[in-house]
Amino acid sequence: MKRFFQSKGAAWAAFILVLIYLVATFKMRIAWWFYIDVFCIFMAAFLNLLVVYLRNINRFVAQKLNTWAFVFGLLFLFAFIGEWIAAYVVW
Repeated sequence: MKRFFQSKGAAWAAFILVLIYLVATFKMRIAWWFYIDVFCIFMAAFLNLLVVYLRNINRFVAQKLNTWAFVFGLLFLFAFIGEWIAAYVVW
């Protein structure tokens, strides 16, 4: 399973799924802050894609970028929950 997440195909698939998520939910986002979760998941997928390609060139840089990809993944979860609360409970 670890090799799957480190493969170029999985990284590209995640990146393309994020782009599809952005396009599919574009009309639902009425305020600028509704894009915070999309930004976070885009950065996580993009950094993961960079990690896959940079792993063989510079392991130190790839390790740092992998840490940031994980941080952006967590920020996505917090932003998604926060946006859901703001959109459906407060409004």
